Amino acid sequence: MNCVIDCRENEGACNKFLTLNFDGGYIMQRAIDAALEADMSRPVYVLTNSDHIARLCGKIYPEEVRVIGDIGEVSCPKLIISGRAPFIKAKRLNSILNDRDGGNMCSAVKPDGAASVADLFEKKESPEVCGSVFALVEAEDKTDYRKVYLSAMESLVLNTKNDFELALALLLKENKSAVRKQGILNRIEKKLEPAETAAGENTIGLIGHSQLDNWQERNIGGYKVLNYGISGISSFEYYNYILKDERLKLTSDIYLVMHGINDVAGKRTAEEIYESIVRTFDYVRSRRPSARIFFICCAHVNGRLDRSNLRIDELNDYMLEHLPPDIVPIRLDEMDDEFGNLDISYTTDGLHFSEKGYEKLKEIVEEKIK
Repeated sequence: MNCVIDCRENEGACNKFLTLNFDGGYIMQRAIDAALEADMSRPVYVLTNSDHIARLCGKIYPEEVRVIGDIGEVSCPKLIISGRAPFIKAKRLNSILNDRDGGNMCSAVKPDGAASVADLFEKKESPEVCGSVFALVEAEDKTDYRKVYLSAMESLVLNTKNDFELALALLLKENKSAVRKQGILNRIEKKLEPAETAAGENTIGLIGHSQLDNWQERNIGGYKVLNYGISGISSFEYYNYILKDERLKLTSDIYLVMHGINDVAGKRTAEEIYESIVRTFDYVRSRRPSARIFFICCAHVNGRLDRSNLRIDELNDYMLEHLPPDIVPIRLDEMDDEFGNLDISYTTDGLHFSEKGYEKLKEIVEEKIK
């Protein structure tokens, strides 16, 4: 598949978006690098009317990129990608190639996303000159384009200063996500050895996220606590980073599983989250069949923008309705205030528990497991 990065500039524009500095490189490099990482033919073509961009490409990509001045120089099939789309990734480009059906394809923003990407069916514009992130042209004589929806982040094409400001905010979020992941991995390594070697009778194991990881309690209901909680982790990550490779050795008589609060912050459905959490139950059952397993439902939050009590209720209701009969639920409704939010005295930030919150959690748990 031939690949063309559209790096043509509007010569009358004041802002040269393609060569703006962005995360240590130029905006256009994000699309070029994605194409070079993806399963594309070589060379990757850069279409431009700018001598400056042509010289930069020759300097940065002396062997892998060829600069052209006319789209007609590249034969079909060809994938045309906007050089002003800083968040298109190689993985997405490969999925586009795998989804080929012999017809032309183009990007369109998801219906609930930002409207910065042109809908080619509506605009009736040539794909290589509109605001689309990409257009896959199987044949020059085909005029219809099948839409492929992208996320709001992937869909962003820099046409205005506001677009660039949004891109900077999204980049910060993307970098925070990478830092968050590394923090989770570091925390796992720190707790891995005790998780692997902990043994002994009369113990209770805690499996879950920060609300367990931050719990400093050493004894619950007469059981010594073995805390396998990992701050910031979702149930999906707990499985992928720990359980899938069998890094958690189980020796306890009781397990408290508390997952979901980080899952509802994303876009997973209640059913998807449930199926992910069930993998934790299955892991414990298969390796410690004599152990009792308790599932702690998600506590409500108080004044959080990143999590909704409606989403929490949806997940809790689904979990309670479908929970396997051998898993004992522990509800945390007693931690709510009169408005159905997490009582402010039980939390430090509307999400994580305060010392008083952990005292209440211990009271609830001990009443259930005794």
